[in-house]
Amino acid sequence: QWEDDVSAIQPALAMSGDRKYMTLDEVTLSNLEVLVNSHDRTAQCSLWAFLNRTRTAFGRRLLRNWLCHPLYRPTDIARRAFAVEELESDLSEEAQKARDRMKGLPDLERLLTRVHSNGLKRTGLTDHPDSRAVLFDVHIYNARKIRDFADVLSGFETVITVMESFETVMMMK
Repeated sequence: QWEDDVSAIQPALAMSGDRKYMTLDEVTLSNLEVLVNSHDRTAQCSLWAFLNRTRTAFGRRLLRNWLCHPLYRPTDIARRAFAVEELESDLSEEAQKARDRMKGLPDLERLLTRVHSNGLKRTGLTDHPDSRAVLFDVHIYNARKIRDFADVLSGFETVITVMESFETVMMMK
């Protein structure tokens, strides 16, 4: 369905080359009121405020990235529009369930980064602060690392559940 819409603008694809995203500078973002409005410099009445229905921190970061770096190729734009349209129509009940499940998710991107950096061994690095640090509350520090890791595992279990529910719905179609 989206392929038909894109075939009408095939000549534009030749001009796009390898670029996948547009580059919008600060002036353009401001003039288009993408993140903040030009009246009082708040998000109210901006494109961000109009579109933001995200439930998680990483969803907000992804949407912000999409708004500040919009797709360039017509085929990519059509695919994304089709995916959004599908989530709003046929899968709307399942999409709402997914939103509800993901609402309480921790910030998996940041937690995973923290867990990864906690797992790095700093042996042989005498100039790194971790090699000179004296931890008096090692048990508290280690408990936090374990809690972060458990939160990541729990979050990914939720994500897998959401993905499986979408797969089930798609198989029924």
